[in-house]
Amino acid sequence: MYFEEKTPTESKEGVWNEKTCIRRIAGWNIYTGNLGSMKWLPKGAVMAIMAVNGFLQAVLVKSGVVHATLSSGTSLKVKKGHSFIVGDKIGGTNTITDITPGADGDEYDTFTISSASFTAGDVILSITENNDQSVDVFEGVSKIGLNYAPVEIKGTPTCVITLQAYEIKEATLPWPVNAAIKKALTTRHDFI
Repeated sequence: MYFEEKTPTESKEGVWNEKTCIRRIAGWNIYTGNLGSMKWLPKGAVMAIMAVNGFLQAVLVKSGVVHATLSSGTSLKVKKGHSFIVGDKIGGTNTITDITPGADGDEYDTFTISSASFTAGDVILSITENNDQSVDVFEGVSKIGLNYAPVEIKGTPTCVITLQAYEIKEATLPWPVNAAIKKALTTRHDFI
């Protein structure tokens, strides 16, 4: 006999008023190509429905908070607790070629990227904002929502994303969100 973990034990999970939450009726296959060694996709992770290899899949919208940019212009300090791995893109275009973990006591990791035009406090995302805001908030994204429940990443994992959730405690979400994410979630998602 062996023990199989059924829920994550050390995962930050989003909290909202469950009575107001409406989930989409269909589950989506999760794109696992950018999850690295992640074992669980936490509740509250921002998910974008977009075409990957010709199929619509739920893609984790990775995010982090800029701690500082370095003078070289190709190094970026990002606060620990981000969801990026080497090979990810910031804003869909700026590829991360290396992540150097901060020393003990440091509040940040150092990313090596092609250019750094960010300021401290910026929330960086793995998807690109569309310049034509009247069309869509993010390029290539058909829907966006929050992962409704923790999902173990093994086999062909699927998730259900929210259509509506009110009184979301932003500080409880596993990764940071910015104004563009909140706009994409529409007024059917309310943060406190």
